[in-house]
Amino acid sequence: MSKKNDGAGLNSRLIRRPIQRWAPLFILPVFAAFCIGFVWPFLQGIYLSFCTFNIPKDAKWVGLTNYSKIWTDVSFWNAFKNTAFFAVVSILLINVLAFFIAYALTQKMRGSNLFRTVFFMPNLIGGVVLGYIWSMIFDGILRNYATYLTANATYGFWGLVILVAWQQIGYMMIIYIAGLQAVPGDMLEAAEIDGASGSQTLFRVIIPNVMPSITTCTFLTLTNSFKLFDQNLALTGGLPSVIQNGSKFNQTELLALNIYSTYNINKNWHGVAQAKAVIFFILVAVLAIAQQTPPQGGAAVMRKDRMKTKEYSAGSTVLTVAFVLICLVWIMPIYEVVVNSLKSNNAINLDVFALPNSESFVGFANYVKGMTFGNYPFLKSVGYSLFISVVSTALILLCCSMAAWYIARVQSGFAKFFYYLCLFSMIVPFQMVMFTLTSTADSLKLNTPWTIPVIYLGFGAGLAIFMFVGFVKGLPLEIEEAASIDGCGPVRTYFNVVLPMLKPTLISVGILELMWVWNDYLLPSLVLDINQYRTIPIHVQYLKGSYGTVDLGATMAVIMMAILPIIIVYLFCQKYIIKGVAAGAVKG
Repeated sequence: MSKKNDGAGLNSRLIRRPIQRWAPLFILPVFAAFCIGFVWPFLQGIYLSFCTFNIPKDAKWVGLTNYSKIWTDVSFWNAFKNTAFFAVVSILLINVLAFFIAYALTQKMRGSNLFRTVFFMPNLIGGVVLGYIWSMIFDGILRNYATYLTANATYGFWGLVILVAWQQIGYMMIIYIAGLQAVPGDMLEAAEIDGASGSQTLFRVIIPNVMPSITTCTFLTLTNSFKLFDQNLALTGGLPSVIQNGSKFNQTELLALNIYSTYNINKNWHGVAQAKAVIFFILVAVLAIAQQTPPQGGAAVMRKDRMKTKEYSAGSTVLTVAFVLICLVWIMPIYEVVVNSLKSNNAINLDVFALPNSESFVGFANYVKGMTFGNYPFLKSVGYSLFISVVSTALILLCCSMAAWYIARVQSGFAKFFYYLCLFSMIVPFQMVMFTLTSTADSLKLNTPWTIPVIYLGFGAGLAIFMFVGFVKGLPLEIEEAASIDGCGPVRTYFNVVLPMLKPTLISVGILELMWVWNDYLLPSLVLDINQYRTIPIHVQYLKGSYGTVDLGATMAVIMMAILPIIIVYLFCQKYIIKGVAAGAVKG
């Protein structure tokens, strides 16, 4: 038996047992945070769905009463209908466009890397910020027709579809590119020799070979559609509202926002909101269980090398020009933010799309105003966001990589149980635990910017451990064995041997986690005292009407300052981000 095949058994004495003795260091910290951030709130949430309560301590058992109220709740069923329709439209629109963009970008054409960068960029922007960007654009268009976005449910619904498509197409495009590059080169050459047309090769060779990517992207767009919250809140807030049979409901409200609204509008319906969250979780879990994503192969290099042998043609030049024009349109929302951040508020209200002139141009006055607008300085929000994002990301990288090494090398019953629990947490929507997590954070004094990173570690551990374990399993055991023979203990082996080899995954996971925490609105808005502590997404959300009027110029300036750091990080680290997304798709 080879060393590769009997890895765990061969290294039982040299690696496994010493690591086990260091379990309090390697796995217990992240396990404790995971219990705080996920396990206990999840179990408590299930229990509270059968109770009536104002706060969890006052819970009284009422059995299935909460669930029975849902069946007569018009708002819930309207939100369910909206979510189902939205999911179908999003799946078709996002995946069709993402696939054909990916297909075009895998052809020999100039500037393909630049085009990938442009298409992926919207994925970096938080949902709340995106909502206000597109709200400005849609209202600017509809103003010409004497109406506005939230005046009509049709406008709001399709506005949300366009926003989400713009945000997610680039992400799905990367996954499709990974699949297209893995199509065996000999099959493409055989089709070419046999005289197959481009369409025949596409539908009979390429598409069947990228079915794993299609399955992955379909699943991601489906679950993302069901769990959508920030964009829905910021773009329409669920509006417009109507009254039907004596019941009021919001016409553009999706399920996640409906659960949030149910909990906040009426304290007597806290139990009903939690019951809705349980049903919501079951729906998402069923969708996740139905997923089948076979692993993708490693033929990407073959495809890439084959493509490099092609010469630029007249067709590729035309394709390049077409994509230049598409990319100019694609970055238009960001361009409008920049332009309007330099215009007066009155000028923006008159014409969103007009360029600044001598009368409307205000220079950086909006930026100065944005930093001091209202009663909460923007720079204070920047400081809190920066601290929370950096500390949370550092904790996730260190603790989860150590835990992943423990899981991959020890392979005990507990390690396997924890790993599968992490996988399970990845399909649980945040709405399932958000109410109980708030109570847990309050009781444990984790409701400050200095302690909330523990919550982020607990709730974000699932994805990080999943990605780290997949990478650690591919590391050569011989190096760790040699370190043990030379007298290195587990701690020294991890930091001097394993950690340097984890660098590519550390960078990819780190950037993805950093973007998540930086853009996150819901968790800090629930856990922190927002009158005292505000992150950037919370600050942006409160700019809309919080002080009586909306100053669009100052708001656009704040939005520009919010997205600029993450764009800069992306431009310097795009290679690692795209590799991380592609690797996650391949591992399924």
